[in-house]
Amino acid sequence: MRIAAYQLQAALRDQETSIRGYAISADPRFLEPYVAGQKAEAAAAQVIREHAGERTRLLDDLEAIERTSAEWRSTYAEPLIADIKPTAPEVADTGTATRGKALFDSLRQNFDAQLRHLQQERDDAVNQLEVLQNWRNAVFTAIAVALIVAAVLSAVVIRNAVTRPLTALAASCRKITQG
Repeated sequence: MRIAAYQLQAALRDQETSIRGYAISADPRFLEPYVAGQKAEAAAAQVIREHAGERTRLLDDLEAIERTSAEWRSTYAEPLIADIKPTAPEVADTGTATRGKALFDSLRQNFDAQLRHLQQERDDAVNQLEVLQNWRNAVFTAIAVALIVAAVLSAVVIRNAVTRPLTALAASCRKITQG
């Protein structure tokens, strides 16, 4: 999920960079990463959803990012694309750029929250794994001790039940053969 979160962030940053490049140059080729970024964003979001399971906090983070990115696209990126005439570059007003930056900065805050929550989930999973490993080690140690005790007890039982009587029988046989 962390890898997908980084891919999601990269896809959104590619979209932002693409829009800035298009706003500066009015070259439609700059919109290619914007479209590709939307596809990559959707794919990364799907991976996070598949792996998040019932972790509502992680799903809430993803929904917040998707909601904020959709707002950024609908209130800034798409209107900016519509306002720019291809091959006729013009300087965008500072208000539009400031508004777009503010919207994307809120998206960056969502990134930080998502990564923080993913790190907490990872840390919790590592702690759970450590507890399970300790239990496993304790069980294996108990099994090893039980096997050693069983082997010692088996040796004692075999000695008392088989070896001693055979030794006594052999001694009796020797007495009989000696007269």
